[in-house]
Formats: sequence, C-alpha cells, structure tokens
Amino acid sequence: MAQPVDITTIPQLNGIFAPTLDEIDAGPIEVVEGAIPADLTGAYLRNGPNPRFTPLGSYLYPLDGDGMVHGVWFGDGEARYSNRFVRTPAIEAEELAGRALWPGVMTGELPTADQVGPELAGTERDLVDIHVVRHAGRILALAEGTLPYELAHDLSTVGPYSFNGALPKGMCAHPKIDPVTGEMVLFRYGIESEPWLTWATVGADGVVTRPETIIELAGPTMIHDCAITPTHLVLIVCPQFFDFDAVFSGGSLLKWDPDTGVEFLAVPRDGGPVVRARTDAFWVWHTANAFDQ
Repeated sequence: MAQPVDITTIPQLNGIFAPTLDEIDAGPIEVVEGAIPADLTGAYLRNGPNPRFTPLGSYLYPLDGDGMVHGVWFGDGEARYSNRFVRTPAIEAEELAGRALWPGVMTGELPTADQVGPELAGTERDLVDIHVVRHAGRILALAEGTLPYELAHDLSTVGPYSFNGALPKGMCAHPKIDPVTGEMVLFRYGIESEPWLTWATVGADGVVTRPETIIELAGPTMIHDCAITPTHLVLIVCPQFFDFDAVFSGGSLLKWDPDTGVEFLAVPRDGGPVVRARTDAFWVWHTANAFDQ
C-alpha cells in the first residue's frame, strides 16, 4: 500500500502553498487602505488543488489534490469571503477515515474494497481542482476531462453535472465562453479509451447545442487548454502522451516525445472540416487569446 509522502520535500505543499484545511465565512472584510467602490458588485472565485490529508505515494502539482473554491463577494462597498471543499465521494470517505485513501495519480494504485468499501473500490478520485467557471447561472468546478461538479452560490456542493445527460463523459478544465453570444465552447480528451478528442458547445441558456463531436487523434494526449475566435475553436496538440503501461510498471504516466512535434487544430464552430498544421515540439499550459485574420 502507498505510504504518505514526505511533505517537506514537496514545495507545493509548503509555505504559501500549504493546504488550507478550514472552511470559513468572513465578512465584512476589513479594508486596510482605501475603500471598495460602492458600485462594485459581483464575486471573484478561485479553484485549486488543496489536499485534505497528507497525499499517499506521490503528489503531482497541479493535477493532484482536492478541489477547494475560494470566493470574495463585493456589494454596497463591502466584501465578504468564504471557502469550501468540493465534496466528492473520495473526500467524504477520507474524512470518515481521517486520512487519505486514494494514492496520487503517479502512484499507479487504486483503493480496494477493504479500504473504501465495495462501491468506491477501484475508482479514481474526482480531481475537480483545476478551474471554476460560471455559465448559464451555474457554477462549475472543473476537472481535467471528467464530469464537473456543480456548486451552489454559497459554494456548497450540489454534485456531478452532466448537462442533463447530454455530456455524460464530462469536459475539459478550460472551456471558453463567447463574450458576444454567451455560448460555451469546450473539448475533452480521452485517457483510457477512444474517442481521444471531442468538442461540443453549450448555449447561453445551458442547453447543449452541439453534442460531443469527434476530432481524429492518434492516441491519448494531454491538451490542457484551448482558445476560440468568432469562427473557430483552436487546439494545440503538444507531444505529451499518456502511458498507462509505464505507470503500472513503476514508470511515468506522462511521456514526452518531441520527435512527434506539435499539431495546431483549427476547428470551425459551424461544423466544417478541421484545418491542421504542424510545427516543432513545444509545450503550452494555457492560451491567452486567438483571433481571425
């Protein structure tokens, strides 16, 4: 069985990166300097990896950990703060046990029935700790290619959200929302089975307007982010591949193969054929912008 990691050796678990274990509500927040504009109204939300207990086996920042959403709400010249864990079955089982039960993603182990019970045995942890978005009135905590979790406006967890069953496999961690139409454009990459890459759209009203549509890809590849223009979804396919044979034999889950190079995919949002272009290898986590020319 995987053993607890030595957190002193992991920078992302120390100092200002140390996990926040308490869920609190605070406000109105004291303003140290200046004043909050009276007409500033809204909320700023942030999600990130925040292990509830000392991780087992390995900790791969930022893809491991439990989701914790922090919120600052503004209104009437005041601000208040709250934070909540995204309450997945894994975190609830671990809180009952008082310790971590699911090893890190690089460990190559899954919990047994003796550890977590028959219903959760062999399941993977829901890593809804990557991002958070608000669309069509819903707050969604996002994972890297699985179902998001819906949160209430007080950040309490509602549960997994599949867009009324229209996107049963989930979505990416970084969809893009069209600022003109309100449409959300998203993709999803498969890790364990085909299709390896799909895309979809959700209307401003929260109804799926394009179901999962396959984009041909040779195998399981990590694609963390995307960009949109008024006419296209832009995906950058870097040579970072998933290798499950390696991880279950003590190797790395991720395989970097620079000889493969990078492929740019320009996907017409009207459903036209995908335009592809290749270049030398590089890696990108996030995109800042895209435009039509």
